[in-house]
Amino acid sequence: LQALEAEKQAHAQTGHERGVFEGQVVRLQSSKSWRLTAPLRGVEGWIRMPEGVYEIGHNGDGFHYDNELGRHKVFLSAYAIRANLVTNQEYIAFINDGGYQRPELWLDDGWSWKESQDAHSPLYWHQVDGEWHQYTLNGMQPVAPGDILTHVNFFESWAFATWKQMRLPTEFEWEVAAEQFNWGLRWEWTNSAYLPYPGYKKA
Repeated sequence: LQALEAEKQAHAQTGHERGVFEGQVVRLQSSKSWRLTAPLRGVEGWIRMPEGVYEIGHNGDGFHYDNELGRHKVFLSAYAIRANLVTNQEYIAFINDGGYQRPELWLDDGWSWKESQDAHSPLYWHQVDGEWHQYTLNGMQPVAPGDILTHVNFFESWAFATWKQMRLPTEFEWEVAAEQFNWGLRWEWTNSAYLPYPGYKKA
């Protein structure tokens, strides 16, 4: 999506592993051009992160937002995050399996949004002669199955991750793993509220 990454229980020799399906669930993305597009060259599958205490927050003199200041430590249980983002083909499978008609996949607020908007596909998607198309700067174009999914919101990302029997990553999980995958060209949804770090001061 970034994206996209969700949680999946899988038996391993050492027990259970938690998969994070980032909009990177998974990794799922919105339309905003801020975080990842294609997987990092040579990186596929899942990135496994061990349990431990990690430092997060901006460090250095480079560009940053004021709410990224306040570098601090967090404890994270072991998890796995997808190295690449959700594709259109994956999301079409969600749609074809009744993803927009199954309330058990959605947050209550998400289902209310879907019903009020009569949503049944990502923004700008339309079916033409039984095939998915999307409105682009070049007009209506067929949806390319292998392209990275865009134009989905948090509610859609959450429902997709649930459908995959996964979950969206927390902001902390995403940030700790970010150096190990390609990011920067799409927004990637996480399961954390957009809140400042400890010690936040307005710039």
